[in-house]
Amino acid sequence: MSAIKKLLMALAIGIVIGLWFGINLGKGQPIYNNPFHEASLKHRLIESGGDMLEKSGKALKNSLGN
Repeated sequence: MSAIKKLLMALAIGIVIGLWFGINLGKGQPIYNNPFHEASLKHRLIESGGDMLEKSGKALKNSLGN
């Protein structure tokens, strides 16, 4: 009976750690960061500004026919 308890405990710990790492990988963060930590406003503005700049460059390139 104690072998089953150890197996279930190891499985539960593995699932929690796997979810922690998986969420961070999905968000593009380092593995050991807190997955529930909200990005700062500065970081979000820089990220959205970079996306906007990239999209405007693609639109300009498409409008020139290249």
